[in-house]
Amino acid sequence: MTRSILTLVLVAFAGLWYNGYLAAVGDGLSVKPFTWEGIRECFGYADASVVLIWGAITASIVAIVLAISQKILTLSEAFDAWVDGAKSLVITAIILILAWSLGRITSDVGTADFLVKVVSGNIPAGILPIIVFLISCLVSFSTGTSWGTMAIVIPLAVPLANSYVLNGVADPSFIIVTMSSVLSGGIFGDHCSPISDTTIMSSMAAAADHMDHVKTQAPYALLGAGIAMFCYVLVGIFKLNVFLTLIIGAALTVAIVYFFGKSVKEEVLKSGEKKIKKAKANKA
Repeated sequence: MTRSILTLVLVAFAGLWYNGYLAAVGDGLSVKPFTWEGIRECFGYADASVVLIWGAITASIVAIVLAISQKILTLSEAFDAWVDGAKSLVITAIILILAWSLGRITSDVGTADFLVKVVSGNIPAGILPIIVFLISCLVSFSTGTSWGTMAIVIPLAVPLANSYVLNGVADPSFIIVTMSSVLSGGIFGDHCSPISDTTIMSSMAAAADHMDHVKTQAPYALLGAGIAMFCYVLVGIFKLNVFLTLIIGAALTVAIVYFFGKSVKEEVLKSGEKKIKKAKANKA
C-alpha cells in the first residue's frame, strides 16, 4: 500500500514536470528544465488532469504486481479488486461532475462580479478588508473553488484598495491586508463547500458520507473564519499593527483549542464506557 502511494506521488511530480516541459516547448518557450526557475515554469504549464491519470495507472500496476509477487492475490483476484475499487469511485465522479457544473453556472452568471460591484461604491476604508473577506467566503462556498475565487476577486478588490492608498486614506500595507482577505476567504469555501473538489475527494477517499464530512469540517472552517474576521476588524477599524494582529490571531487559535478542544482518545474511551454501561443495563 505504501509503495503504491509513493509511486503515485513520485509519478505525479515527475509527470507534472515532464508534461509542463512539453507544453512550454510546444508554445515556443525556451525552458531550462533542470533549474529551479525551469521547474517552476514546467509545473505552471502542466496539465494536472492528464498527469493524475498517468499516476493512477502506474500506481495501479505497481499495486497489482506487488500483490501477485507477494502471493497476497492471484492475477484474477487482483483485477477483480481493481474493478471493485473503480466501481466505488463512480459516485465520486458523479458528484464531481455535478459540482463542476454548478460551480461553472455560478461563475458564468457573474456571481462574484455582481457581489463586488454592489459593495464597491462608497465603502469606508476600515471595513473594506472585512467586506472583501465575506464576499470571498461566499463566492468560494458557492463555487467550491479557492483558486477561482482568487482569480475573480483579486483583480476587482486590489484596485479598489489601491485607490484608498493613492488618495491618502490608507497606508500601502492596506493593499496586502485586502489581498490576504481574498486568499483566506477563498480557502474557507474550499474546505467546507459541499461542491469543493477537496471536500468531495476527501470524503470519498475516507469512505465517509459526503455530507457528514461537510458537517464535521464546517465548525473548524467557521472557527477559522471567525478568528480571521476578528483580526480584520483589528487591522481595518482599530488600525492595529499587522504583525501584532497575526500574533493575536495565532494566540487566540491556540487558546480556543487548549480550553475548548477535546482529546479524541478521551472521547472514544467515554463513548466505549457509555456503551458498556448501556449493555449491562440492558442485560439487567
